[in-house]
Amino acid sequence: MADPLRGWGCRELFLLSMLLGTLWGAGAGQIRYSVPEELDKGSFVGNIAKELGLDSWELAERGVRVVSRGRTQLFALNPRSGSLVTAGRIDREELCAQSARCLVSFNVLVENKMKMYGVEVEIIDINDNFPRFRDEEVKVKVNENAAVGTQLVLPFARDADVGVNSLQSYQLSSNKHFSLAEKSDTDGQKYPELVLEQPLDREKVAVHDLLLTALDGGDPILSGTTHIRVMVLDANDNAPLFTQSEYRVSVPENIALGTRLLTLTATDPDEGINGKLTYSFRNEEDKISETFQLDSNLGEISTLQSLDYEESRFYHMEVVAQDGGALLASAKVLITVQDVNDNVPEVILTSLASSVSEDCLPGTIIALFNVHDGDSGENGEIACSIPRNLPFKLEKSVDNYYHLLTTRALDREEISDYNITVTVTDCGNPPLSTENHVSLKVTDINDNPPVFPHNLYYTYIPENNPRGISIFSVNAHDSDSGNNAQVTYSLVENKFQGTPLSSCVSINSDTGVLYALCSFDYEQVRELQLWVMASDNGDPPLSSNVSLSLFILDQNDNTPEILYPALPTDGSTGVELAPRSAEPGYLVTKVVAVDRDSGQNAWLSYRLLKASDPGLFAVGLHTGEVRTARALLDRDALKQSLVVAVQDHGQPPLSATVTLTVAVADSIPDVLADLGSLKPSADPDDSSLTLYLVVAVAAVSCVFLAFVIALLALRLRRWHMSRVLQASLSGLASAPASHFVGVDGVRAFLQTYSHEVSLTADSRRSHVIFPQPNYADTLISQESCEKSEPLLISEKINAKETELGVVRKGKGAESGMGNRLGSKRQAGRRRILFLFLLSLFRLALLEQVCYTIPEELARGSLVGNLAKDLGLGVRDLHTRNLRVSAEKKFFTKENPDGSRYPELVVQAPLDREEQSCHHLVLTAVDGVLRVMATDLDEGINAEITYAFINIATDKGKLPLSSKRSVTLKVADVNDNAPVFHQASYMVHVAENNPPGASIAQVRASDPDLGPNGHVSYSILASDLERRTLSSYVSVSAQSGVVFAQRAFDHEQLRAFELTLQARDHGSPALSANVSLRVQVGDRNDNAPRVLYPALGPDGSALFDTVPRAAQPGYLVTKVVAVDADSGHNAWLSYHVLQASEPGLFSVGLRTGEVSTARALGDRDAARQRLLVAVRDGGQPPLSATATLLLVFADSLQEALPDLSDRRAPPDPQAELQFYLVVALALISVLLLLAVILAVALSLRRSSSPATWSCFQTSFCSKTGPGVLPNYGEGTLPYSYNLEVQNEPVMAALQRRRHYSVLVLLFMLLGTLWEAGAGQIHYSIPEELDKVSFVGNIAKDLGLEPRELADRGVRIVSRGRTQLFALNPRSGSLVTAGRIDREELCAQSEPCLVSFNILVEDKLNLYPVEVEIVDINDNAPRFVREELEVKIIENAALSSRFPLMEVYDPDVGVNSLQGFKLSGNSHFSVDVPSEADGPKYPELVLERALDREREAIHRLVLTAMDGGDPVRSGVARILVTVLDANDNAPVFTQSVYRVSVPENLPVEMLISLNVADINDNPPAFPHTSYSVYIPENNPRGASIFSVTANDPDSHENAQVTYSLAEDTIQGVPLSSYISINSDTGVLYALHSFDYEQFRDLQLRVIASDSGDPPLSNNVSLSIFVLDQNDNTPEILYPAFPTDGSTGVELAPRSAEPGYLVTKVVAVDQDSGQNAWLSYRLLKASEPGLFAVGLHTGEVRTARALLDRDALKQSLVVAVQDHGQPPLSATVTLTVAVADSIPDVLADLGSLEVPHASDASGLTLYLVVAVAAVSCVFLAFVIVLLALRLRRWHTSRVLRASGGGLAGVPASHFVGVDGVRAFLQTYSHEAWLTADSRGSHVIFPQPNYADTLISQESCEKSEPLLIQEDFCKEQDSLVQC
Repeated sequence: MADPLRGWGCRELFLLSMLLGTLWGAGAGQIRYSVPEELDKGSFVGNIAKELGLDSWELAERGVRVVSRGRTQLFALNPRSGSLVTAGRIDREELCAQSARCLVSFNVLVENKMKMYGVEVEIIDINDNFPRFRDEEVKVKVNENAAVGTQLVLPFARDADVGVNSLQSYQLSSNKHFSLAEKSDTDGQKYPELVLEQPLDREKVAVHDLLLTALDGGDPILSGTTHIRVMVLDANDNAPLFTQSEYRVSVPENIALGTRLLTLTATDPDEGINGKLTYSFRNEEDKISETFQLDSNLGEISTLQSLDYEESRFYHMEVVAQDGGALLASAKVLITVQDVNDNVPEVILTSLASSVSEDCLPGTIIALFNVHDGDSGENGEIACSIPRNLPFKLEKSVDNYYHLLTTRALDREEISDYNITVTVTDCGNPPLSTENHVSLKVTDINDNPPVFPHNLYYTYIPENNPRGISIFSVNAHDSDSGNNAQVTYSLVENKFQGTPLSSCVSINSDTGVLYALCSFDYEQVRELQLWVMASDNGDPPLSSNVSLSLFILDQNDNTPEILYPALPTDGSTGVELAPRSAEPGYLVTKVVAVDRDSGQNAWLSYRLLKASDPGLFAVGLHTGEVRTARALLDRDALKQSLVVAVQDHGQPPLSATVTLTVAVADSIPDVLADLGSLKPSADPDDSSLTLYLVVAVAAVSCVFLAFVIALLALRLRRWHMSRVLQASLSGLASAPASHFVGVDGVRAFLQTYSHEVSLTADSRRSHVIFPQPNYADTLISQESCEKSEPLLISEKINAKETELGVVRKGKGAESGMGNRLGSKRQAGRRRILFLFLLSLFRLALLEQVCYTIPEELARGSLVGNLAKDLGLGVRDLHTRNLRVSAEKKFFTKENPDGSRYPELVVQAPLDREEQSCHHLVLTAVDGVLRVMATDLDEGINAEITYAFINIATDKGKLPLSSKRSVTLKVADVNDNAPVFHQASYMVHVAENNPPGASIAQVRASDPDLGPNGHVSYSILASDLERRTLSSYVSVSAQSGVVFAQRAFDHEQLRAFELTLQARDHGSPALSANVSLRVQVGDRNDNAPRVLYPALGPDGSALFDTVPRAAQPGYLVTKVVAVDADSGHNAWLSYHVLQASEPGLFSVGLRTGEVSTARALGDRDAARQRLLVAVRDGGQPPLSATATLLLVFADSLQEALPDLSDRRAPPDPQAELQFYLVVALALISVLLLLAVILAVALSLRRSSSPATWSCFQTSFCSKTGPGVLPNYGEGTLPYSYNLEVQNEPVMAALQRRRHYSVLVLLFMLLGTLWEAGAGQIHYSIPEELDKVSFVGNIAKDLGLEPRELADRGVRIVSRGRTQLFALNPRSGSLVTAGRIDREELCAQSEPCLVSFNILVEDKLNLYPVEVEIVDINDNAPRFVREELEVKIIENAALSSRFPLMEVYDPDVGVNSLQGFKLSGNSHFSVDVPSEADGPKYPELVLERALDREREAIHRLVLTAMDGGDPVRSGVARILVTVLDANDNAPVFTQSVYRVSVPENLPVEMLISLNVADINDNPPAFPHTSYSVYIPENNPRGASIFSVTANDPDSHENAQVTYSLAEDTIQGVPLSSYISINSDTGVLYALHSFDYEQFRDLQLRVIASDSGDPPLSNNVSLSIFVLDQNDNTPEILYPAFPTDGSTGVELAPRSAEPGYLVTKVVAVDQDSGQNAWLSYRLLKASEPGLFAVGLHTGEVRTARALLDRDALKQSLVVAVQDHGQPPLSATVTLTVAVADSIPDVLADLGSLEVPHASDASGLTLYLVVAVAAVSCVFLAFVIVLLALRLRRWHTSRVLRASGGGLAGVPASHFVGVDGVRAFLQTYSHEAWLTADSRGSHVIFPQPNYADTLISQESCEKSEPLLIQEDFCKEQDSLVQC
């Protein structure tokens, strides 16, 4: 082919070049940009300034702007940056629809150049539109028989985007019948098609729902869906089908015309015309078509004419059903005609009797009748019947005849007339019947005795009743009629205490009223049993009787009877002993008294009426025990007389007195000397050796007394000799008196003695006080020395005081006289002033006379003596025209014109209520005026206004008259007080009434009007205390209803009286009072209280004595009990529950008197125990028990050794031996004191300042300064000053004192060492086997093992089961059984078991202390094995949630140490308690919870101890995470894309929000809740959750929860339970105890936050479930106060099954946990005793044998049935003996000293007395020898004392052989008159004020020379 350009010329080429240049220029001037759609406003498009070659600031200057036409401005210029930006969001689809390229063109105008620049912006498509179907749901129809592969057209989707973002493909939801095919059009549009893959069946699936999804190719891919509903069209491929192949129906022959007989049902699963069926008869007969009709559409067969059973009984037919497609089906129909009973039976009455006697025999014919039925067959069969409850029957006779017969005896009293209905019924269906009524009257015979309404009667009558009083009334009813029903009453003849009963009680034969013919005595007759007979008047008469119990009520008519002390037969008073050593509270004796009355009248109280020494004795108020009130003193008289009064509590109280003589002495011989009525009983068995001991002690005492008297005599002789020597010393008479002074025969030179010596008359009893030395006035003038006046003269002082007192008295008298004179003068002045004022007032009073009178006085009452007050006589009243101006009925007044007019004056008070109409007659001078007005209305209508029409008529011939209306209105005043409807009110209220209950209502009315008639009520007064009245009752002020403010208690308040006031509101207010008496009725809410016998001060039972010679019926004692209730509830009966010797004692059923049932035998035990039960008569009955201890003895002293609750006192010989020991000890102590005293005196003499050498030819001398004389002044005449200077003596005594202190210190340390060494300590681990080694007790006691038995070494423990035993072979201490430390000491640490080891031969006790060391034998145990903890999921981290408590009975390291929580990332466990305190685990939140991820956390908490091996306990914790609104809604897709065409129709959506108001309160789903929580729950545990729903919204629906305020046992409820205000979860703040709280009633309040807030509440009942946390508590036998075990007696003659005792225990738990079982844990003799499993009764299992030990020990375990079970044990000691003395010889707790020990002790006493006597005698002999030697030496010295005769008297002074030199000794010496008994103390020397002369320093004469001590060999100090 040729080149086309080759033919072009130059011209063409030039033109082409020009065209291309033009296009290039045009292209070069066009500015193009491209931006994606949907950019935000202001998004950058391009830099237009740069494109234009301008700077950004030039755009505005040059007027550059965008010019577009016909379109919304899409772009704008930014003048600052010079860039082109978007003016808003740009939607490409809105601009360009489906165009492939979307170009937006506009121009930019540069105004200054007027130049246009074209700009073209391409909008790039983004995938912001999803494919969209036109319809959300498309229906596609397909025939069910369409072939496989058939294609169905589906709607296609459109996508507004272009390119890859447009529609790309389709997807179809999975379906086995269809698949999807796609077709593309030439324009690229894809069309989906549905392809049939499997055949369809419309009958199986008529509609197929498919989902067609269109997908684009954008990123992300967007899709659109439409719902394809494929409708399968029906094809006639199913024939009709009947539900049954044959239809059968039975119809009665009398069926109504047109009745539907049956409906044939055929089905065709096709639809439309293919499923529409028509019904028709096949080959129908004329008879069928005439009789029946078939509905062709419904298939119903109905009747066209009546059916006749006799004509045709069956009809057969065939019915065809055909659909619209000519398919058909057939079914057979069989109609059965049933016969109908259309004839009613007939009854023909042949014969009838109108009445019959009630005693007719069964089978009597009453009537004869015939029946007939016109039907045949079953419908003609007839059945006759009468009601079954009648005593008649029908009997068929011949053919259809029937007899009416009686079947049993008739009773007219039950039914007197019979209306018998005879029913004749055929057997048709339905049956037809005919009723015929036969009336029959039953005639009466006397076949019913009178009947009492009750089986028995009981009534009460107080004793001492008046004769003839009516006491009761009985009534009997006879159901017969006429004379047969007339009842007469009589008493059945009987004898009462030997007299006919008719003499005591009579009865009215007509009325049945019983009368008392005699006055009953409660003490003789407690009750009477009467039989009241009621007889009728029939023939023969019939009768019946009833028992009447007549109970005599006790009155206080018997004084108390004193049983002990009884007066002896000789008339003298009994004597009781009280030792002088008795402490306060010592039991001297006991006054036992009974009162033959009962109840409160027999409640006795004892008081001390008179006493020789008041305050010495006290008497127990209810026990009668006479005890010492203080310690006995020596001044107390030996014989004390007490008068004790016994008084009962009856009304009035009666009393009796008894005189007691109490001998105060330590032994009987002391009493015998003074009391003539007491003689010591000579015991022939007393040992003569004891008598010798008494004589020996008396002899030693006499010798000692004689020795003391001899010493005193010697001292008196010495004193006498000194007086004689003083008189004979004439050689000193010439010495000047100023040179020396002599006191008591002792002469001392006048030197200075600067220390004070205080002397007393008896230094043995004086306290010597050593003041500080004083040398202040050593130099005393001669004048002062010559003074002899005493410091104080008592006589003068007394005289002065007396004189002063007189002076004072005189002054006081003068003052008093002056006061009296002054007061008299003042009184005189007052009288004068009073008379003066009275005279002034009298003048004023004379002008007016005043009287005061009360209102409502009767007419004519005296007001005052006016004549006397006016000073007139009675006769002067008339003459002087005396009148009362106010007593005028009318006043007559004059008008100014002279006319007169009357005025009505009220003379007496008006009372509208008494008379509302007054008839008045007004008489004028010329006429009569009558005034009358009545009004029968009430209230405001009754406020009467009186109108008086005054008619004045003259007497002219034509009388003239005038009328004047007078109006009088009577206003109501408050002149009527309220009036109560009753004069007084009385109401009865049962005790324990609910507080707030209404108990009475009072009403009062007031006839006044308005406020004057408005009544309000109040309580004016009461016999209750005013301050407590409001807590008992209140009254409603408006209604007068009286409310009880508290539950009344009949025992505290039986009745009270109120004075109620009704007050009106008038002024002044009037009131009326009424009395309201409230009787509080009794209920049986108090158990009987036993008053006697009462428990002793130590809690033990008291005892009563029974003489051994007591005969049967002897009154032993009386159980006195009262019941705080009253009436029948306080009727007490007494029963013996248990007795040591059954049959020996009996208890009065009503009296409580304990009497002997038989004579006492020798085999009867001396100690008897009775358990008496006291039961009241209430419903249910309540009871109490009393324990009686009876001792067979003839006196109180004889009974004391038999008491089992205290140790038996020793016999008289042992007691005497005790006194001998005390006497011997006293004598020994006195002897020792005498020896020490003698030694001390000797030592004192040897400590003289002069030594032996001072009496040789050369005297010792010591130079000392001379001193001036000094007289010491003092209060005693024997006081003088003395100074002694001797340093060696002081040093020696100081050393001696130092040694004494050291000796005392060593003695104290030695004592402490012995005390510590005496304690034996062992340590063993717990749970050792029996007989495990504890320690070598023999070694620790310093004994050999074989010595343990010989010396009677045994273990002594109190109040505890024996845990340890001694092994006599090895001498070791071993365990007596397994020891559980936790059972002994619980959590105490350390666990110490203390007991004593007794060495009987030495009577030494060695304390032993065994420490039980804990072993790890208990694992930690959780209170509950599983716990649920509810935690809200938004709980803060570190939140703590308390868990259950853990118990580990071990202690120390073996106790609970820590917890371990199973692996969990959210929780940890922490224990906030201290190391040594209890550990309470807490669950700590460590990581945030998410309920949506994990709603339940299952944890395992392990508690571990620190033992070896480590033990642990496990508990499961279920943590339930509660939901919180912490998740926002999440869409299934983050972006939804859809493409819609731009021409969618506009639809407007209107949203209407209804604003909520708070009109719905929160609602709980249940009306009440019940929750159960086990006791001992951990504090803070969640126990329940409540939820309330509020249908409101926002704040109105925000519900908060709270608890209604309430208190539990006085404590606010909020301290027990709390509730989470947001979640409604309840938490227990307290660990509940089932024994304290069984249930709690709460009210939970749910409130919304609306305005106003609405609330609702719901009741929540919390029931505390019991857990087995209480061990059984043993009530009996209880441990005595001394810690020993109780002793029960079992006689050797006891048979198997004999009841020995009963273990009584209770468990505070309930249910299964409190079900107790008893078992024998340990017994000394297995097989001898058995314990009841559930009763706790200890019985003998076999007969007792002689070989059985006397003492049997039983350990009984009481165990409950809880999980785990808890138990307690009790140790019983059973003594097998016939009497108590047999028991005392062997029982360890009641030991009697052995005779061999007593004899040994007596022997030791004899040896001791002999030794003491010998020592004492030897001491006396030695002392006499020394005295004789001293006397001999003094005689020798006196003879050789002539060498001193030449010494001047001025150099020394000598008295009684003692020479004293005139020297100065400056050491202090304290001397007393008897220096042997004085303490000598040497203080530090002081020479401060001592004046020493030179002469005295040169002297070398000795200070003291005592002739008595010249021969002493030992001296403490050498001169």
